[in-house]
Parts: sequence; structure tokens; C-alpha cells
Amino acid sequence: MKSTTIILIISLVILSVLCTVLAYLWIDRSITLAYVNASVDSEIRGRIIITDLIESEWRGKSLNEIYQKLSTEVQKHPEKNIVLNKTEKTIEFDELSFFFDNNRLKKLSNRQRNAYILFF
Repeated sequence: MKSTTIILIISLVILSVLCTVLAYLWIDRSITLAYVNASVDSEIRGRIIITDLIESEWRGKSLNEIYQKLSTEVQKHPEKNIVLNKTEKTIEFDELSFFFDNNRLKKLSNRQRNAYILFF
């Protein structure tokens, strides 16, 4: 009977320690996730603000004028591996898409903004 009691006490202590560790890990992950989400929200907000600013400042500029500005930026920073593609009505600059109508900028879209809305 004494050995059964000792086994139960040891089991209780081990289970208590394990439950405490699991509770700590769960709380720690919850806090970490909250900080990560806040950081992502801040990053997305910053990208939205800068995208809206660029769109309002460059609205009406020609496709060639904007392409030249973006091409200059790509050439200045080759280490960043920025993707720059030009079609008849769009320019893709890494995660940004510039849409043109009658050779004038009409809309600027951030693909990360759209992905964030779809998946979060």
C-alpha cells in the first residue's frame, strides 16, 4: 500500500509539472502570436499608406514615365532583386501592380494587401 501511495504522489507531481509547463507554453505562444499579429498589422498599414500616397502622387503620369522611375530604382539596388515587368497596360514592380488606361496611371494595387484580406 505504501508503494502505491508513493507511485500516486510521484505521478501527481509529474502531471502537475507537465500541466504547468504546457500552460506556460500555451500562454507564451498566445502572447507571441498577439505580438506577431500586431507587427503584421502595422506592416500592412504602412504599406497601404505608402501605396495610397504613391497612387495619389503619380495618378495621371504616363506608363513610360513611371517605368523609367521604377527602372532607375531597380538599377540603383541590384542586391534587392526587385522584379520589374512591363506590359501594354500594367507595370509590375515586385509586389506592386500599376494599372494604366490610355497610357495614364489609373490604379495601384498591392498584392500583399489583397493576400492579407483573403487569408487573415
